[in-house]
Amino acid sequence: MADFRVVLGCSLRDNWGAFLAKSALGYTIAVAGLSGMLNRPAIWRRTNKFPVLPMGLGALNSAREELMLGLVGLSIGLGSLAAAPELGLHTLLAIGVIYQGLSYLAAPVLALLAERDVRRRDRASIQTNIPDPDSATPSMVGPRW
Repeated sequence: MADFRVVLGCSLRDNWGAFLAKSALGYTIAVAGLSGMLNRPAIWRRTNKFPVLPMGLGALNSAREELMLGLVGLSIGLGSLAAAPELGLHTLLAIGVIYQGLSYLAAPVLALLAERDVRRRDRASIQTNIPDPDSATPSMVGPRW
């Protein structure tokens, strides 16, 4: 992570963002590599090209495989770490499974962050479209019956 800060002059926040984005692509890279090795066509998951509406926790649907893998990996790693009678190779493997589970959870985290940004954008556009009643002209007030 220090490479981004030194070479590109990124802030610590940008550095963590780059690390999170790289981690979020891990599953996609692994699936693409596996389909290439097995000589199978890659599964194309299309992204939505239409205006995005806030979905709440439904945003996690786009990263459900990563969410499941991350939660399973995290629970297996933490469970085996808690059940370890002593430190050793078992502990090292459990830490590796925990790390992999956390890296799979990067994609759902990015989906939730994107959802938060969509909600902020929508709130900001709604607030800028509300007319100020003090500056309303008679044509903006509405029809007079």
